[in-house]
Amino acid sequence: MIIPRIIVIDDYEGVKDLNGEKLNKEQIIYLSEKLSDYLESEKGHLEKEGYVYFVKDVNGLIKIGCTGDFKNRSYGLKSYFGDLKLIRLLKCNDMINLERNFHVIFREKRVTGEWFDLKEKEVLDYELGFVENVFEAVDING
Repeated sequence: MIIPRIIVIDDYEGVKDLNGEKLNKEQIIYLSEKLSDYLESEKGHLEKEGYVYFVKDVNGLIKIGCTGDFKNRSYGLKSYFGDLKLIRLLKCNDMINLERNFHVIFREKRVTGEWFDLKEKEVLDYELGFVENVFEAVDING
């Protein structure tokens, strides 16, 4: 069986390789099993305590990112992107998955990469009830 090394998942047309060829059921099942095995073997490496942050740039776009050390990350972000305003900071035990969840939740407002056309109110008002792994919403004002 030929298994593509890179695949594209299209919400409307299913799973395809980079040439646009649809994968058959056997290929999808095989990939699913391999991915499941991989995720299980990497579980200890994937669940990492840290922070999910929302920062706003001078153009009004909001970046959703994650880091184990927000203080150092904020210095790097500011040196690369200039002045940024911290909108929300969440301390959690699975920063990678929490960040991915927010990327999915706000996908309709994605501009590019981790940058979204969101209003501060949307970020601040978003209920965290769906999240089990947030330790605390860190108070950034004092």
